[in-house]
Amino acid sequence: MVNAATAEKDLAWMRDRTIGSAIQIQPRRDLAMIAVQGPNARAKAVDLIPVGLRERSLALKPFTAAEQGDWFISRTGYTGEDGFELICPAGEAPALWRSLRGADLAPCGLGARDTLRLEAGLNLSGQDMDEAVTPLESGLAWTVAWEPAERDFIGRSALEVQHERDGLRRFVGLLLTGCGVLR
Repeated sequence: MVNAATAEKDLAWMRDRTIGSAIQIQPRRDLAMIAVQGPNARAKAVDLIPVGLRERSLALKPFTAAEQGDWFISRTGYTGEDGFELICPAGEAPALWRSLRGADLAPCGLGARDTLRLEAGLNLSGQDMDEAVTPLESGLAWTVAWEPAERDFIGRSALEVQHERDGLRRFVGLLLTGCGVLR
């Protein structure tokens, strides 16, 4: 799942890396995603998930997913709150939205999402980090799978050099001590 603001650039990057392979990158513009986040989000949304996916969805650990047909349920939310990301056929999204509203789930905008993700210390691609800022500099070293040591990935050698070096730029949090919204 790519950030909507950087989708075309990200798709082009992925396609460039698959040239000459059997891999095909195909955007699924026939699908829609609704993120349901908050302390009671999963309990309120689970009954709206297709029956065969409900139990599997409740058993998901953070950063995992389950699928059934064109439905894909994940726990990869980007607010710091618990919840689901519900991916379904685009034609089913309006009814799902109405059902979620009927389950007493309130919509929020990107401003609220940004405030929550900032409070949780979550970066946004294209905003807080980009191709010029490595995971080691942006507080995302935990996402780098260094093991097994023989595992190679794009950029590993550059990250290893950077990892051994002192003086990296650092992504730090700010504490707002007065009224206001950090965005």
